[in-house]
Amino acid sequence: QGQVIDDETIMVPTPNVVANIGPKACIVRVQIGVRDLTTTTANYQFFLNTIAEKSLCYGPGVLQEQQANVPTRFTIQTRNENGENRKSGREDFVIRLQQKVPLDEQKFQYEDLPYELVDKNNGQYEIHYQASEGDVIVEIKLVDENGKPRPIRGSPFKPTFTKMARNKANEYTGPLITSFITSTLKGLDDFFQTTNTG
Repeated sequence: QGQVIDDETIMVPTPNVVANIGPKACIVRVQIGVRDLTTTTANYQFFLNTIAEKSLCYGPGVLQEQQANVPTRFTIQTRNENGENRKSGREDFVIRLQQKVPLDEQKFQYEDLPYELVDKNNGQYEIHYQASEGDVIVEIKLVDENGKPRPIRGSPFKPTFTKMARNKANEYTGPLITSFITSTLKGLDDFFQTTNTG
């Protein structure tokens, strides 16, 4: 059953086809009453839902020792239950970026930071923000098909900002990303060597 919105639009709920059809491309035809199906078609893609625990964040905006008071960013890559990158956008997120602000020598509070969420409509989302010197907490939660916010793998992130950061620290091709990749590869190599030797 569909609802006619105007002469060019019919709104139809997507059927639950996970068990019998699964994720795949299909075509849509329309039938009004007992008349024949239309000869023209529309392409439609069934896909597996995004899973927060399989999705991830990466980029300078979630790393430590970024340049304070300079724009930074990071990417959310959504993935389905098979660990495959999603290819469409329009996901709902609950996002909170907060900076730790000292009140006196022993007390502090967290203040919300403004951010911009850019939907690239290909399964990736980019978050742009700027922070002053100090600690930040980045919480990213995906709202699942039941309306429940679930944390993305690795969330919350704890980036830090300094006035003495390395040149291009807030860029994807900068030294923070390079160091992170090198450190991760070294950790994998150490794990492999430890596992191999028993």
